Amino acid sequence: MTEKKENRFTKLKFNFIHVVVIMLTFVWLGFSLGQEIIENKMMNVNHEWLQEVMDNEEQIPDRIPSEDIIFYDDKVVVKGSYMGACYYDTNSMLPLIDHGANGLYLPVNLDTELFVGDVVTYSIKGMKAKFVHRIIKISEDDKGIYYILKGDNTMKFDPLKVRQEQIDKVMVGIIW
Repeated sequence: MTEKKENRFTKLKFNFIHVVVIMLTFVWLGFSLGQEIIENKMMNVNHEWLQEVMDNEEQIPDRIPSEDIIFYDDKVVVKGSYMGACYYDTNSMLPLIDHGANGLYLPVNLDTELFVGDVVTYSIKGMKAKFVHRIIKISEDDKGIYYILKGDNTMKFDPLKVRQEQIDKVMVGIIW
């Protein structure tokens, strides 16, 4: 009698281990497939606008003339009216910008020509925070020219049309 109970217990124990292994395998497969689907979706979303930015790269002017960059043994000096910026750790502009990076910017006024691909700093009325995202489209409506912006590491475009008067800086470099 005890031998039968022991056999039954061994079979139950063996079946339980199989069930656990099978469940863990399904969880692992589900996670792996889910990650692949998410990565593919992000690649597809980013691909279209990124191609437009890359196609437009030659049109973006060299905003710092080479003669305005002076290299010394212990420092680098950039002549001109440039501003610096540091960033919050939002990850919206990874891999270009991350916490610890320092941005070098030119001030923007209403006469500054901006291009698809430019990384700009802009504000939204009523909010203290400034946003740093890339111009991915330039268009015009009855109120004039507006910009569509997006973080390099985000799936969605910024929800509002951004006007030139909201943009205060355009990035010209990053110092890590």
